Amino acid sequence: MITIRFSLIPVFILACSLSVFAQGLTSSGTTYSGEGAGFPVNTGSAQFTSMGIQGVSLIDLFGSGLSNPALWGTVSRTKGTTGLSISSIDATQNGVTTTNSLLSLNFLHLVFPLQQSKWGLSAAVYPVTSTGYNFSETAVLSPQESFTGDTLRFATSNESRGGISRAEIGLGWLINKRLSIGYAPSLQFMSSEVVTSLGIVANDVNTFTEGFGFAHRFGVFYRIPGSNGTSDILSMGATFTPPSSINTTRFSTSTELVGGDAQTVRFSEEDGEIELPLETSFGVSFFPGRFLNVSTEAQFQQWSTFSNDFEEDSNTKDRWNLGLGLQFHPYRSTRKSFLGALRYDAGIAYDTGHLNIQGNDISTVWFSGGIGILGSSQRRSFSSIDIGVRYGMRGTSADNLVRENIWSVTMSINLGEAMFIRRKLR
Repeated sequence: MITIRFSLIPVFILACSLSVFAQGLTSSGTTYSGEGAGFPVNTGSAQFTSMGIQGVSLIDLFGSGLSNPALWGTVSRTKGTTGLSISSIDATQNGVTTTNSLLSLNFLHLVFPLQQSKWGLSAAVYPVTSTGYNFSETAVLSPQESFTGDTLRFATSNESRGGISRAEIGLGWLINKRLSIGYAPSLQFMSSEVVTSLGIVANDVNTFTEGFGFAHRFGVFYRIPGSNGTSDILSMGATFTPPSSINTTRFSTSTELVGGDAQTVRFSEEDGEIELPLETSFGVSFFPGRFLNVSTEAQFQQWSTFSNDFEEDSNTKDRWNLGLGLQFHPYRSTRKSFLGALRYDAGIAYDTGHLNIQGNDISTVWFSGGIGILGSSQRRSFSSIDIGVRYGMRGTSADNLVRENIWSVTMSINLGEAMFIRRKLR
């Protein structure tokens, strides 16, 4: 007799509904998220983020593997993964430093094996870009400009939140023991809000940009088994996302007194289109022994082709994100101690950035490390928790720009279960 367990599915559906509001958790992120369509988001799990890579060339035995659609065909049990990150950003400009904080829900992903280690169905919600900044400054109007005969000083501020997200469903196919491919179409939607406050005007002006479009991802994964045939000695993966577009509408609202009553007035409505760039990633993972693996991966985004009908000029450029990381697996030998039951991750990454402002590339260098707390092998647990810490340096203080020092803590929760359990007959 076969029993079907669906306990992960309602949890995932509930989490997906909450993820629509996830970008509202943002307090304030990087200063540079105000450019273009927001700052690109890394959707890798805490395990891969701790290694400085995307995870396109490495099978995650506990996680769901969002980075490469080809990995979904390799799963033998249902997997669900979600992640959170908390960041503290020290932004320095002209010798003045302010601290911003960022709390975000990174992604939600579920993989269901239609046929064990053959066909895998994926469903995911994840961000593509994120906008979260807060600019404040003091403005001065001369006596002639203020029409009052006096110098007028007032505060202005611009606060933004939102970005671009995708709701995706896809399929992975393990063609043979070495090769697998995958494809994932998605509905991508943009929702951003900019709140402009002027100290001399009582009402704020809220500017919204909303829209949706479609995107596609393709993936391939190839593995070379070792001489014993039970473990890999080398694995390679690659993904490709063609250019896509989002049809958008931008409008503004403000609260005005109409007939003595406060009413929200909508104005300055216009339609436009945002063109998102081609993206590709590729990587190689090497397994010199059962306790160690090393991965190097690269991601390319052609942001030089980005366009936004609502902006005349764009500071975007092509972006490369390069990473090198390793993992150590002492638990494969013994689990007699707590430290011996963990997985250890470390890595370094260099992101050239997708912005060039006044001739300066807004690049980022990351140093990272993390651990994986794995389920008990005696209880046949397929769940784990990954925790990672990253330190990054972004931007430059030249030409009145902003230099950022970033501390980030990420956590991923991986849940796994066998959906089809065959009971033993007595």
